[in-house]
Amino acid sequence: MHSLRQALQDHQLIILRVIGEWWDIDLTGMNKERCVQTLNDSLPLLDVPQELIYLPPLEAEAIRAIVGNNGRMQAASFQRQFGQIRQMGPGALERDEPWYEPQSAAEDLWYRGLIYKAMDKTDDGMVEFFYLPDEFLSQFEPADFKEETLPPAPTAAEPVEIEAPKRPPPPPVISGKPAFGKTIDLAALGVASQPATPSAPTPSPD
Repeated sequence: MHSLRQALQDHQLIILRVIGEWWDIDLTGMNKERCVQTLNDSLPLLDVPQELIYLPPLEAEAIRAIVGNNGRMQAASFQRQFGQIRQMGPGALERDEPWYEPQSAAEDLWYRGLIYKAMDKTDDGMVEFFYLPDEFLSQFEPADFKEETLPPAPTAAEPVEIEAPKRPPPPPVISGKPAFGKTIDLAALGVASQPATPSAPTPSPD
């Protein structure tokens, strides 16, 4: 199948940074090669089967569907069931920030860094698939997919709400450019925090 490193290398740098933000992995100031290396070292430590308990129901069902198909699903079939991922270039990603308001379960999982996409050779030629990297897929056993273990898939009658991540406060600005979602340590920059000076009391009239 595909390793996590291969999957990460196929992403744009901004999406790698978004994945890092999701899992509290600090990628500040790193180029793409270092981002890939850091995520490749950190993400396999996730307990993906355990994460399914906390995902929204449709996202959990999407992961279960991929695993139930030997770790990959044809993109057309997957997107019919779990929604589209909007295609954007770096400029549109920076402007629209779609990870804050994902439009589908597929898009939510995409920006969490749990599912990836690639072209694979089949008997019918090259076909696009969504897949779980080997490091995630290897965590699953048949027993993990008993009905009582995973959240049930929502029925057609149930509206599914995609729970978007909370928008963080605007990042501070240094030299006119906002830091990428990180809090700046003023002490580390040599900027001391000064307490407010109390104003003098107003004398009372005689």
